[in-house]
Amino acid sequence: TEPRARAEPVRWGDLGFLESGLWATNLDALVPQLQAKGVVFLTPVCSFQDYAGATWKYAYLRDPDGLLLQLLERLGSDGASLVGGISHVAVGVSDIEAAERFYGEVLGYDRAIYRFTGYLPEMDAVTGGPVRMKMTILERSQGSTSQLALLDGGLIKLVQAIGHQGRPIFEGRRWGDIGQMEVALDVTDLRVTLDEALSKGATLLHPPTFMDMGSGSVGSFAYITDPDGNIIEFVEVEKIAWVSPQVMSSVLIRALKLLAKMKVL
Repeated sequence: TEPRARAEPVRWGDLGFLESGLWATNLDALVPQLQAKGVVFLTPVCSFQDYAGATWKYAYLRDPDGLLLQLLERLGSDGASLVGGISHVAVGVSDIEAAERFYGEVLGYDRAIYRFTGYLPEMDAVTGGPVRMKMTILERSQGSTSQLALLDGGLIKLVQAIGHQGRPIFEGRRWGDIGQMEVALDVTDLRVTLDEALSKGATLLHPPTFMDMGSGSVGSFAYITDPDGNIIEFVEVEKIAWVSPQVMSSVLIRALKLLAKMKVL
């Protein structure tokens, strides 16, 4: 079927996935390079300081479907101007304190590296006008525990609009309609992880299910929801091209190091 856009535009602070973040390097040089290729940015390069005193840089744009993307410069990054992998997802919530407890206790994003309450004028083009908000950026104090060595823990950004009762972004919509429907997290021992999440307050949406992805790659998945009904997928990768994730990660890392030495990367 034809993917449908939401009947009404998503408002900043609606309940659901508001933006996706992508790591970037040398953002001050990257933005002009992308603008020269026709990319339209909603904001200039902006910055904030986290609780450790480190400066983060960011800039916003939209993809061809109008979905928000934030380029986020990784701490201490340097070198060529590049766009990298996923850095974070921003989640609109109704109660940011309750959301912090859920994402901390259930999913392990238990360390707040930044909190903000108020109005950010530089965000007007993103939020659609002056919006007062509460915002928290969370990371895992434990770091990544993935079997896939190239995955880091990522960040979760929670957003609550002050004075706006957010509407569920996914409500009344079909899977595959335009917009972000879920966030997927790599896990080990899916059934144990799921049972622990449910015991700590997650809501089960879909039970563990085996999936054959073809070419010797198999795994299992399950779905839960957070207190606002936002959809979170747990994925356990069991085999990649007939070998374990640990072996595949080892082979891939060695190949990348070799290519780097050959200056192919």
